[in-house]
Amino acid sequence: MAGNLDLVTAEALHGLGRREEAEAAVRRALGAFERRVHPGHPRFRDGRELLGRITGGA
Repeated sequence: MAGNLDLVTAEALHGLGRREEAEAAVRRALGAFERRVHPGHPRFRDGRELLGRITGGA
């Protein structure tokens, strides 16, 4: 599914402390998910949760 690679990349970058790059990757993933899956889809939810962790809930 489109966006999966960006989501996995974002998780890895976040783990490495590379916040800006992780945020950009998760936003790309969410954009791809938005075009292809329902907002309740588990991967979409995972992306939103990761974005919250990266941005501190902001």
